[in-house]
Amino acid sequence: MPTARAAQAPLTAIVRAGSRLIAAGWRGVIVVSDDDGQTWRQASVPVSEDFTALSFPTPTHGWVTGNDGILLETNDGGLTWTKRLDGNAAAAVMVDTYGAQASAKPADAAVSAALKAANDYQAQAPARPFLDVAFLDNRTGYLAGTYGLLFKTTDSGHSWKPLIDSAENPDGYNIYAIHADPEGVFLAGELGLVLRFDAASGRFVKVKTPYDGSFFLLAGNSSMLIAAGLRGHAFLSVDQGGSWVPVDFHGASPATFSGATTLPDGRVALVTLAGQLFVSRDQGRDFTLVPTSSPMRYSAVAPAGRNAVAVVGAQGVRIETIK
Repeated sequence: MPTARAAQAPLTAIVRAGSRLIAAGWRGVIVVSDDDGQTWRQASVPVSEDFTALSFPTPTHGWVTGNDGILLETNDGGLTWTKRLDGNAAAAVMVDTYGAQASAKPADAAVSAALKAANDYQAQAPARPFLDVAFLDNRTGYLAGTYGLLFKTTDSGHSWKPLIDSAENPDGYNIYAIHADPEGVFLAGELGLVLRFDAASGRFVKVKTPYDGSFFLLAGNSSMLIAAGLRGHAFLSVDQGGSWVPVDFHGASPATFSGATTLPDGRVALVTLAGQLFVSRDQGRDFTLVPTSSPMRYSAVAPAGRNAVAVVGAQGVRIETIK
């Protein structure tokens, strides 16, 4: 519902799309800013579920996802939204897909396991949330969530293909984060889970990491990738996940990481659930703790003009300087 305090509501995700900032959070709240976060206006949203993630392949075309398997689309830069998917529809797609495959290949163990997972999902639908959404371009995107939920679209979200049978995640660990760029697609989740898409096999294959706790975020560019998560653990790879080194925080003690962004000039910002903001000026090798004006429980971060970032969390959105 419309509220004058939408930008102070609990917010969980924020992105920059062209010159506009878009943030989303609890109870269907989405707000946009065209002046680097100085003022905000509330978007028109058809649902009241809590949102978890945003992705904008272009400045005007974007997606938001969250609880109950909700997926909404915008074509006007986040001002108005239309529902494209929910948990009931996603579960039905999984059951239909794997039911047909099981009929054709009754002895295929992987298909049988995927059909069981689909039936379990349908029995609980729409309860399971999607936790992240990421688009490579305007046509190709990924959705991931609890119990290993994983979908892909190649037609701008008109249809979604389940990929639970194409990921080395047999225990159905939660997938918290997706990183997609032309160099590769990665997933991260519970118990040290990191998966990389292998084009040769058409599967998401497991990547060995030095940490067996949960990773909540992935961030990077064509030359580096950071995986970070529980209890301040963060690791850097410069060879597409082939090897990892711990990130240096110069004696600071990070709490659990919750958000990350790469700035236009190459700097990387990480935020934590304890209200810490860290910035790297050397492609993620080491980070410096940046004092903030009014810390809160941060959920996400995005660029907000020169030498500034927008952070969102329990008390809404704030703009912080990172000189």
